[in-house]
Parts: sequence; structure tokens; C-alpha cells
Amino acid sequence: MSLGLALVGRELAVNNPLVRKPGIYDPETIFALVRKSPVKQVVLDGDDVKICSVRLRVFAYKGCQCVSCGVVGTRVYKERGVDQIRWHLNLYAVVDGKEILMTKDHTVPKCLGGSNALSNLQPMCAKCNFAKGAKYDSLG
Repeated sequence: MSLGLALVGRELAVNNPLVRKPGIYDPETIFALVRKSPVKQVVLDGDDVKICSVRLRVFAYKGCQCVSCGVVGTRVYKERGVDQIRWHLNLYAVVDGKEILMTKDHTVPKCLGGSNALSNLQPMCAKCNFAKGAKYDSLG
């Protein structure tokens, strides 16, 4: 099963090129919005941005540190695919000057019956998540 990920440029990047708006958002400011806001999207610097994603909720409630290697997401960027209209927020860690996308990982993989419930999700960098694949993980 291909995850659509490739080892290029950024340590692990999505095959679809991303358009990034200038500016770095503070993770705590963003995740405070995620925890407090009853709305599904907010306006950030003039753009509507979805803040109700499960991925952002994982970071807001479980932290920004990869449960496997320990890197910490410190930068939030507003990005979108070149073929997409809507902006979304991505969290990145920086290691040796390279950005690594932070992702959500299923402790019990969906293919093994795991759910999308917050209790089954943990923060993990894309590099570790790609290496883990669909294996059961008891780290979180």
C-alpha cells in the first residue's frame, strides 16, 4: 500500500507539491484555538482555515513530540496543495535544518481494527510513521 510519501527535500514530503503562505504560527496559539473553539474554521491572515481536524486535535491534546524518536514540532505553517483551494495547517519539527512533517499515528492500526478515536491516536513524525507502517504500537 503506497502512502503517497517520498524521501525528498523536506525530510519526508508528500508527493503533491505544497503552496506555503509566508509566516510561522506558534503551535501553542494554534492549539489553544483548537481546544477552545466550537467552530470548524477560523480566519488566519485573511484565509479560512479548518481547525477541527483530528490531526490538529491530537497535537492540541497529546502534545507535539514524536512518541518514537522524540522530535518536537515547533512550527505551524498554512499550506495547501497546488491543486487545492482551501488552506490547512501543518506542524513541522526541524532537525539539522530540515523540516519533518508531524503526523497522527494510530496506535492500533485501522487495518487491524483501530479507530480514529483520540484515545487510539498519538503524535508521530512522518519519518517514524512511515517506518512503523501498519504495525501495532504500544508506545503511546
